[in-house]
Amino acid sequence: NEEEWVARFEEAFCLKIFRNEEELVAAGYTRDKISRMDTKELFWYVSSEPLEEYMSSQAEDLRVLWRGYNTGMGVDSSGEVVNDMCSGINAVFGNGEDKSEVVYSVIHSR
Repeated sequence: NEEEWVARFEEAFCLKIFRNEEELVAAGYTRDKISRMDTKELFWYVSSEPLEEYMSSQAEDLRVLWRGYNTGMGVDSSGEVVNDMCSGINAVFGNGEDKSEVVYSVIHSR
């Protein structure tokens, strides 16, 4: 369920998700301490960390996210039924136990 996912996400990334401004204010944050970024700004964000440090932190974030992968249960924010995140791989290589017929497969993480 969403509440469990939010709790796991907050714990894994040491952050707090606020759903609205009232929750922020109730937690003691004032307007002058809240910074806002829209989606475009977040997309084009460039870290001030050295590239090597930034890349290693991103790799760790990805590892944390992969530990809680989507198993195809539930719905997304639009109410659409979600697919198992492995469904694309299974469509190519099969979903059975015997994958001995697969010639070669590699997943690269960059």
